[in-house]
Amino acid sequence: MNALHQQIRRTIRRYGLCPPGARLVVALSGGSDSVAMTLLLQELAPTTDFSLVSLAHFNHRLRPTADRDEQFCRAFASDVALPLVVASTDGQAYAAGAGVSGLGAAVGAVLGSGNTSTAYHSSGSGLGRGGGVVDQ
Repeated sequence: MNALHQQIRRTIRRYGLCPPGARLVVALSGGSDSVAMTLLLQELAPTTDFSLVSLAHFNHRLRPTADRDEQFCRAFASDVALPLVVASTDGQAYAAGAGVSGLGAAVGAVLGSGNTSTAYHSSGSGLGRGGGVVDQ
């Protein structure tokens, strides 16, 4: 285990981010932050007391590249052998605040996961704004 893995494990423990037996769903935007978090959590899962059960992608359709981001997420999920839950809405509904909050609940209900991990920066969009754990 390298220094980065050790630091992540310490941070998870220090802040109680993954309680024993936690089943995690990673919010995957297709950006480098959520891809890196997915790979790191997947590497850590076998040596920790949590499991990575799925990825979730929300296509807000705000950018011209939104559908390409979704396709990347589908291919990436296949490459890392994790199921992917995808939801979408049109940009106007997203801007009005509709759609996003339901994805986290749907993922939790379908997969039985209690936590969704996000790596979005504060100006990002997806399951939540800002990184962290979204409790269901």
